[in-house]
Amino acid sequence: MLPINKDNSSGLDDLVQQYISGEITEEEGQTLWNQLQNFPKLTELLFQQMELDVMLEEAVGEKTPPAASDKSSEPETTPMASKKYQTFSGFRLNPFLKIRSALLSATVMIIVIVLILSGFVLLFQNLQRNIQTAVLTEHSQHSHVTENMKEFMEPEFLEPLSTAVAIISGSVDAVWDNRSGVFRQGQSLETCWMRLRSGLVSLTFFNGAEVVMEGPAELEIISINHVLCRFGNINVTVPPQAQGFLVSSPQMVVKDLGTAFAVSVTPRGTEVHVIKGEIEFQESPFGLDNLPANLKEGEALFVTVKGDSRYFRANNEVFAPTRSLKGKTKEYINLQYEKWKNRRQRFDADSFLLFHFDFENLQANAESVSNIDPSPKNNLLDGRIVGCRLTEGRWSGKGALEFSRTSDRIRVYVPESCESVTLSTWIRINSLDRRSNALFVTENDMVGGRLLPTLQWSILQSGSLRLELASPIPNEKLCYESPPYFKPEHFGQWTHLAVVVDGLTQTVSYFVDGVLIGTPIVEFPFKESLPIRIGMAEIGNVPAVDQTKKGKPIRNFCGCMDEFHFFSRALSREEIWDLYDPVSDWKDENQ
Repeated sequence: MLPINKDNSSGLDDLVQQYISGEITEEEGQTLWNQLQNFPKLTELLFQQMELDVMLEEAVGEKTPPAASDKSSEPETTPMASKKYQTFSGFRLNPFLKIRSALLSATVMIIVIVLILSGFVLLFQNLQRNIQTAVLTEHSQHSHVTENMKEFMEPEFLEPLSTAVAIISGSVDAVWDNRSGVFRQGQSLETCWMRLRSGLVSLTFFNGAEVVMEGPAELEIISINHVLCRFGNINVTVPPQAQGFLVSSPQMVVKDLGTAFAVSVTPRGTEVHVIKGEIEFQESPFGLDNLPANLKEGEALFVTVKGDSRYFRANNEVFAPTRSLKGKTKEYINLQYEKWKNRRQRFDADSFLLFHFDFENLQANAESVSNIDPSPKNNLLDGRIVGCRLTEGRWSGKGALEFSRTSDRIRVYVPESCESVTLSTWIRINSLDRRSNALFVTENDMVGGRLLPTLQWSILQSGSLRLELASPIPNEKLCYESPPYFKPEHFGQWTHLAVVVDGLTQTVSYFVDGVLIGTPIVEFPFKESLPIRIGMAEIGNVPAVDQTKKGKPIRNFCGCMDEFHFFSRALSREEIWDLYDPVSDWKDENQ
């Protein structure tokens, strides 16, 4: 079979022309047939050329009708395509050719060619289903169609898309207004409103510009190059690579010229201070025509809600808190770490806690992770580390484990059968390349005469969380999925996940960062699948298969893990929030 590439594209065009003129040999016809089977989209282009061929012949006939005695009306030995294109040279098609006539002529030609090459029957059935109703009206379009064949010679790839334009690069004591949601450090941001009650937050845009908010403040991210400050103080630093960054307020639109400046918006009006460089004012959509063309370093301008303006010298001290964010961020993170260590014991004394791995104080070559077991009566075992590497957790100095290879896993034995289960972990996803990315999977057990894992908790490639329970009914398993959550912009940031299987209320609930995101409907035979026998299980992977079998699909988790809790009871929403954020109080966050 003739492979399609740029070197032989002209050869393919020759085959098409020979096919249209009816001079193609059986061997050449088979070659063209194979190419059309491998590249279905090429059939549309082939039919377009056939339709154009008929139109050209009809157009030329209307322009120069042959006389009865004209010898040119007799059949010629020249190929049909060559004759038409030579006669057509310099002729412009009438844009109002009758579509019905062209389609009828094309149909007649198709029937004739089918009789000559019966092997093309299936091809023409497909072509007739994909006839294009648009008519090519320019001769130049013929060469364009021929050139467009080349774009079907390369494979097409579907890639994930992201609409994020910035990330949260710093945060100190941030308290968010729930109307716009809660944002975390490292989070990727799309166009959105951000309402900060108090604290400091730094936004780094993908073009390099940095905006620091000081609460209370309301900011709308309009694009990668534009923000709207409706209220509060912001400090803007724009390197040369991001020159032209826009900041709007109710009174003005400021365009940066590679500078550092600050904006303060109050109910009285807007003031802008140029700390370094220069800014210029864009045409105001608010009808304020008395603004200057620009402001230079050390200058400031205040514009009232009525449009009155006043000049004065810039005051760097007014925006000092926003410039000290980087120094405060490290101090704030260390404080959060200490609070976590002091308050994490609230769950360690829970008699339903079967194991808790915090990955704290691990050595680089550690072969096991200790279970936090303040109650020896539980007789819980440690986890066996296989292949994972020690890395930094969600705080500087805090330990975590990295899962990157298909062999990486933690094996743990839980000698329990549970009517209810709560699983909780902190993860940082590197990628979701697998169809299913395992978080916690039990080893195969005999269920209904089959070997099945009794419980599987994983993240699907779609970004959904999934829980599977073994069913006592043969050839049946129970699957419960959350709405899709994870997108490429969530990769690389720490996220808290929890799933609650409540045997009493017969519900499955999913939580992300302490917030309920989904409760799939639970139907028969959910109750019949309880209690859930755990036994031997693995974190971050699926248990190895029998050596006598061919193997199983790769399902290992690719990322980092910081903490893992396993409870043999259903935790409440308040308790899930405390697992997510042991520093602040759940009631305060929901006021």
